[in-house]
Amino acid sequence: MTYTSLTRRHVLTCLGILFLNLPNGIPWLYGNLITYISSYIMARRGTDGFDLNPTWPLTLYSITYSVGLATPGLLVKWLGLRMTTVCIVLFLDLAIFISYFTSQYSIGMLALTLGVLGGLAIGGVACVSLYYMCGWFPQHIGRACAFSSCSVSGGSIFTNILLTVYINPDNLQPDVITSTASYFSQDDLLDRVPRVFLVFGAMSTATHLLGCLLLQPPPAYDRLSMERKSSEPHASSELVDINSQDSKYPIANCAQKLYTTDNGNADSKPPSTYSEQEHCSPHNDYPVSHVNNTNGLCSPQSSDPLSPVLHLEDVLPLQVLQDRNFYLLWFAVGVFMYGLLMVSNFYKQYGQSLVFDDNFFALVASLISLGSIGGRLLSGYILDKFDLKDNIIIYLALNTILCIFWFHSLHLHRVLYLIFSVLLISECNMAFVLAPYAALKLYGATNLSVNTSLIFSSNVVVSLLMPIISPSVLGRFGWFWLFQTDAISSFLVFVSVIVFLRVKPRAK
Repeated sequence: MTYTSLTRRHVLTCLGILFLNLPNGIPWLYGNLITYISSYIMARRGTDGFDLNPTWPLTLYSITYSVGLATPGLLVKWLGLRMTTVCIVLFLDLAIFISYFTSQYSIGMLALTLGVLGGLAIGGVACVSLYYMCGWFPQHIGRACAFSSCSVSGGSIFTNILLTVYINPDNLQPDVITSTASYFSQDDLLDRVPRVFLVFGAMSTATHLLGCLLLQPPPAYDRLSMERKSSEPHASSELVDINSQDSKYPIANCAQKLYTTDNGNADSKPPSTYSEQEHCSPHNDYPVSHVNNTNGLCSPQSSDPLSPVLHLEDVLPLQVLQDRNFYLLWFAVGVFMYGLLMVSNFYKQYGQSLVFDDNFFALVASLISLGSIGGRLLSGYILDKFDLKDNIIIYLALNTILCIFWFHSLHLHRVLYLIFSVLLISECNMAFVLAPYAALKLYGATNLSVNTSLIFSSNVVVSLLMPIISPSVLGRFGWFWLFQTDAISSFLVFVSVIVFLRVKPRAK
């Protein structure tokens, strides 16, 4: 494969990942729509429509997102990477279209479609995106993890403005004010609320299909496929031809590419860290091992070769649960996700206690989305450059400081509130890069999807506790102490990471 064609396919895959994730920013979209949806249900269904707290759709999304991270590891083996990707995005688009109907009945019904189904699908998209990016950029894992998810919130920059203009073109103000919330009662505005899901669904479907068309299999697949065609069609009955399954083993293919010399010829053997007799359980997510450089065959009883290529040690999920570092990472991710959910759920609700300008909050939502992209890309870059422990410590310290002063920023000036909101969201988005990066670097590639899901599972606990804790704290102590719960949690984890986290320093 020539350098030119490889570069072109790198670009096409990156564009495909971009479009694949662009419309998937449901947390940022729902944070802007929550007031409109609550207003519609209050006006048309009354209190019967509030069978759940309006924060529950986002809560269930966060829970099922963690579960969705683990599902592609199973589907890819049966359907192949490309077909798995198509099925997941179509499932997501169907959930958005169905939300047109559920949003007209109750918060609980909307939570089922937009929250549960949407979270499962977007978690799956995040995982297959990670497979593609690691397959193309195996020596830049931090940036690969960042780019695979950074465009998730990118579409919200445009969709939040577009959907706000669609629902509220005249910038009407909430005219029903309660002690804790504000609602719209204008009929023309409310009639457009359910239809916004049809508009969003059409945009999402078109963008997803474009992304699927642009995606390219990992680079080693084409080269190995041509070699297989030119070789004798003989293979042991104990070997599995990975080329005959499209790109079902994307990380394995990427590792095979690393065995290739600059002139395009395959080395006679993988690096010395890879043993000819090395095997592991056949029940791993990617039971791929020593790739035969002549015919592209691999044994079904050994580990994903990305691990030895990057000098990684594969660790089974049950062994991960016995590691002290896992629990520190688990709490760190939980703290970041708590802050992210805090801002996503309450930036508009809290802001409207002092600022009554819907266009301003549409701007906040869009800049929050932009901050999410920048935050993920920056965290991916510094994870590639500096030690894992140092990065976690710095981000936890920053999270603590921002959470302490976020409440006061609104009382000083709306622009300062916007800046603090964007900064807080930006650093909290490290969780989406930290989880897959740490899973790969500390526990290997063979069980990447499951181990990433385990680290990210703290999000499940946080998402379950927030709808229970936040109304109680808000009702008894007010906004200030609600935000300080995140600052206190962040500081405690900050101290624990300094004292207890033990990871191998980056080689100089």
